[in-house]
Amino acid sequence: MNYFEDKTIVVPVDFSEDSTRAVERTIELAGEAPDLHLVHVVDPIPTMISFDPAMPVPPSYDKQRVDHATDHMKKLFGSGKYSRLQRHCVVGDPGTEIVELAKRVKADLIVMPSHGRTGLKRLFLGSVAERVLRFSECPVLVWREKE
Repeated sequence: MNYFEDKTIVVPVDFSEDSTRAVERTIELAGEAPDLHLVHVVDPIPTMISFDPAMPVPPSYDKQRVDHATDHMKKLFGSGKYSRLQRHCVVGDPGTEIVELAKRVKADLIVMPSHGRTGLKRLFLGSVAERVLRFSECPVLVWREKE
C-alpha cells in the first residue's frame, strides 16, 4: 500500500523545469492519488504601472494573465497521465495563495520545488518555499534536484 494513495496533494507550478519535475516526481510518489492539485499563482499588477494617472492598468489585465496561464497549464498538464490533475490559477502572493488553496482542498501534503536561490537573489526575491513552510497547516515536501 502506498502511503500517498488516498491523500490530497498540492503542487505549485511556475512553469520552470524544476516545477515540471516536481509534478512528475509527485505523480511517481503518489501513484494513484485521487486528489492531486496543481496551482499557478499570478503576481498581481499594481493598479498603476507608472506615476502618470493617465496610464492605469486595465482591470481585465489580471484576468487575461490568469486565462493565459490557465491555457498554458492545460497545454502542459492536460492529457494522458495528467488528465486526473485538478488545475488552479489565481492572482495574489504565491506563498499565501498556495497555503490558502491547501486549506481549501484540505491538503495532506504540499510538494514544491526549491530553486535554491541564495545570497542577494534570495534577499530581494524572497522565498516562496520558506513562506509556505512557515504558514502551511499540512506537511510540506521541498523538492530540490541535484545539480
